[in-house]
Amino acid sequence: MTRVTTHPGRVLRAELEARGMSANRLGLAIRVPANRIAAILRGRRAVTVETAMRLGRFLVTCPAFWMNLQSAYDVSVVESVKGRLIEEQVPAAHFASARTMGDGCNFLLGEFIVVQGFKRV
Repeated sequence: MTRVTTHPGRVLRAELEARGMSANRLGLAIRVPANRIAAILRGRRAVTVETAMRLGRFLVTCPAFWMNLQSAYDVSVVESVKGRLIEEQVPAAHFASARTMGDGCNFLLGEFIVVQGFKRV
């Protein structure tokens, strides 16, 4: 079974503890409701793009840091719950132009087609 990665709320909690800051104070500083911060800290709410931007600005990190934590957590949760089922139900396509990245993921090489509406540009 796949291990679930750390929820971004745990990372945020450690940061707040290091700064001696409460969820309420952070909420006021980044202008979001304190209950949103509290729910993130408890792992009951995801970090949204807007919240990531606000956290990044205030904590002098980049929004991508918070979004990467959230994405890694979300993927690990689905892998742990439905990973086997998805592997059984969905066959892996093989492309001659696919290359493997260091993390085991593949990316596709090839021509990118920009589409506006339904016309090729």
